[in-house]
Amino acid sequence: MSPKWLVVFGLVFLLPGLGISWFLGVSPMVKTRAAQNWERAPAEVLGSRVRTHRGSDSTTYSIEIKYRYEWEGQTHEGERYDFVGGSSSGRAAKERVVREYPEGHGFDVYVNPEIPSESVIDPSFRLFYLGMLAFGGVFVLTGAGVCIAGVLQMRKASMSVPVGGQRSETEYPPNTIPPADPVDGRGNVVLKPKVGPWTQVIIVLAVTLFWNGIVSVFVYQAWESVRTGNTDLFLILFLIPFVLIGLGALAGFFYTLLAAFNPRVLVVIGPGTPCAGQTFSMDWEFLGSTSRLQNFTVTLEGEETATYRQGTSTYTDKNIFHEEMLVSMDDARAISSGTLEVTLPFEAIHSLKTPNNAITWKFKIHGKINFWPDLKSEYPFVLHPQPARFS
Repeated sequence: MSPKWLVVFGLVFLLPGLGISWFLGVSPMVKTRAAQNWERAPAEVLGSRVRTHRGSDSTTYSIEIKYRYEWEGQTHEGERYDFVGGSSSGRAAKERVVREYPEGHGFDVYVNPEIPSESVIDPSFRLFYLGMLAFGGVFVLTGAGVCIAGVLQMRKASMSVPVGGQRSETEYPPNTIPPADPVDGRGNVVLKPKVGPWTQVIIVLAVTLFWNGIVSVFVYQAWESVRTGNTDLFLILFLIPFVLIGLGALAGFFYTLLAAFNPRVLVVIGPGTPCAGQTFSMDWEFLGSTSRLQNFTVTLEGEETATYRQGTSTYTDKNIFHEEMLVSMDDARAISSGTLEVTLPFEAIHSLKTPNNAITWKFKIHGKINFWPDLKSEYPFVLHPQPARFS
């Protein structure tokens, strides 16, 4: 997705989130706090009812209580029940409130002494305000994060990406080779997986909770419409694809969770940091049982990533320029550990990292497991160029 569309997509979340947070969270809480200093005045109900609001696709309800009160010898009228107002589904709860305030009923109303025409029946704090603040806050944080990412990408593109997608080696900064992987006491490099299994679990869990947390609010509204006998068919039909996506995310979470219990693979290369044109060893060892593995493969892959700009849009292309199957075996006993001799030609492209281009080398490990998530791991490593030789 181009940076400008990232900003637009972020605004779709940010602006509604700000509206929800302010009008249904912050503003009612500020007014509730201010109302603690308001004074009571005797009032009489002039009329009360549950007002019905019929739309093209749904029906909502609101509390309407009109009352009259006196303050410092002057008569005022009001109809504010609480600081939220508006309409929503759920007629039964509103009917219970209206029954407590029949016509002619006397009660005490809270009056703003600085603006006597401003009053409210129930100024108490509600957990609903915090819920709406948190709900809107999720949209605000998500939208702001996406907008910031889009703006940063646009700044990066305008400052460092050539127009028209033209790229040149002479434009790379001087130190473009990533730092060498750390070497252990034996002179070897212990590779780490690109993404750890439990990191994947946490990421998928966060996405699942975020999505289903938002959808659950509307599912609850749909359930309330059914429970109170005012079924909102449009809302139910509208929610079906979002609920299915949420169920898919939940299934993905459990799949990732099960995959996290697969045996680990320790990958070691050496001696030292590998260089183009030299032979180095790649050792693997499973930390756990391999009896369930039906097949095991190790693939060496070289990938180029290039970011460039055409007009006002920024694109990222990926190209696998080297793919070599190193191991493919079905013997469970041989799978548990092994050693490979890997040789890359002198002209092999070394690892590279610039703001707009990258060359990445990695070992891709795949283990097939019947009736269980497969073992899939990537182990990137730094490949240095052949050292210069002087005669």
